[in-house]
Amino acid sequence: MDVEKLLEDAQDEPKGVVARSADGRLFFIPDVEAKRLVTQDSKLYQAFIAASGGTRPVGTSNALSPCERTRIWLDTHSPNSAKWRAICLSYFDNCA
Repeated sequence: MDVEKLLEDAQDEPKGVVARSADGRLFFIPDVEAKRLVTQDSKLYQAFIAASGGTRPVGTSNALSPCERTRIWLDTHSPNSAKWRAICLSYFDNCA
């Protein structure tokens, strides 16, 4: 199999990123959409990601602790809001 030929033939395929959601689904996000959807990075968001250790709570929402539900909420909402930042600070004060 000629990999170079395959890559050359695939030049018209859209470029982008593959992202995995919290529930494990994979999504292809074309570069055009990724540029439109980019969120501002912050030290608070980086600290949250580091504190979560890359693990995801498993279970029904009723069985999860308030800290686990808060972590899921933070992990699934845009960090570009005052509400997200306030909830994240509360998460660090009470859960991390």
